[in-house]
Amino acid sequence: MASQTNRLAGFSLAESLVALAIAALLVVAVTRLVANTRLNAGKVRELVEMMALSDSLLEHVSQGMPETSDGRTGHFTWHIDVTPMSLTAVARRVNLRGPVANQSGTKTLGLSSAPESTSKSDSSRTEPATTPHDAVKWTPFHVTILVKSPSGRKYVTDTVKIGSQPAKE
Repeated sequence: MASQTNRLAGFSLAESLVALAIAALLVVAVTRLVANTRLNAGKVRELVEMMALSDSLLEHVSQGMPETSDGRTGHFTWHIDVTPMSLTAVARRVNLRGPVANQSGTKTLGLSSAPESTSKSDSSRTEPATTPHDAVKWTPFHVTILVKSPSGRKYVTDTVKIGSQPAKE
């Protein structure tokens, strides 16, 4: 009886091969998971760098800037397109003091539309422009920034900036 128990103990060759195959599949799956995680982390890092560069370029854009501009920063290339829009807005009143709350409770920061009737308390905070020539003229500029990475990925910022209207000569 002792010889029978020794023969039944342990794994057969087939059981060992199945266990090794399962272990190999698990190693392949974990390796792919780690490789994909590293690849995705690199893509996210690249996207964050592209967004930061785009935000930095947008801060330096002004209406006096040339209509198009190209450049290179690090391993990224960029293209800026600034186009004046055909819409022109004229401030009818300019708030002389800082932010003030209007009747609806919202704060106005510098510019506000002139209501048909003004109260004494409202007129003390703002001063209407006396003539159309004294009014500040503003124009919107359509700004597009395209950032390209060496991997071929692109990040586009498309926005509108408000600037003073260029002087007519």
